Amino acid sequence: MKKLYTTVLFFFFLLFTNAQTPIYTANFSGGVGSWKLLDNSGTNAGKWVFASNPVASAYFGNLAFKSATYTNGFALFMSDAATDDGKAEDADLISPRINCSAYNYVHMEFDEWFVQRNASSGSIDVSTDGINWSQAYTIDVTEGTTTHKQIDLTPFAANQDSVYIKFNFQGDHDFFWAVDDIKLTSVPILDVAIDTITINPYVYSGNTVITGTISNRGGVAINSLDMSYNIDGGSTISQNFSGLNIPPFGTYNFTFQQPAAMFDYVKY
Repeated sequence: MKKLYTTVLFFFFLLFTNAQTPIYTANFSGGVGSWKLLDNSGTNAGKWVFASNPVASAYFGNLAFKSATYTNGFALFMSDAATDDGKAEDADLISPRINCSAYNYVHMEFDEWFVQRNASSGSIDVSTDGINWSQAYTIDVTEGTTTHKQIDLTPFAANQDSVYIKFNFQGDHDFFWAVDDIKLTSVPILDVAIDTITINPYVYSGNTVITGTISNRGGVAINSLDMSYNIDGGSTISQNFSGLNIPPFGTYNFTFQQPAAMFDYVKY
């Protein structure tokens, strides 16, 4: 009879890791605060607003945005009004000045829900003077639910004493974009995390291939790393992974070449 074994894996990285340092946060608790709300259309087509659940869409009805702190409100551009006014929308949500001068690596994460009917789009741009902008992120596809996003802002914001973040929505009676829990952090040069390990908690005796996903949480690309594991305190299996080029916030699907050996034993 084959026996089922409980697998307990221990993974080790040959990488130095550090905690992230917070730079700026905005969870729109009770309002948008000092964020600017601009209508660029010239026709009073609409602005971003402070909102709370439910998100009332003429097409979908009442929906719930589930950001980490949705209970205290969030920022919303609602393009799907009760009637179509025929006005094309172009609206900005712009942060106050953020000082990033002490940080060599700057990353941003936030919660969003973007829902599109035809051709609306959203973008995030970064500026160091509030006039000239560089695009760091775009979205033009519907997300089925609230989504957590991470963006590397290092090329735009690192070591800058005046940084502005702009969320821009463009559309025409074309659903909505909700955003919340914006956080800028300084990250270490090298940092890596295991996101998933693809192995069943119970396996039969024999060889089992160990696979999974790691993510780069640091400020520079990871080109190689050494990773090891053992099962139930057994022998350590090590492997060097090279030629990776995992960018900041990027992921890599790994597979150990040497499978894990699970064997039966008999007591007399």
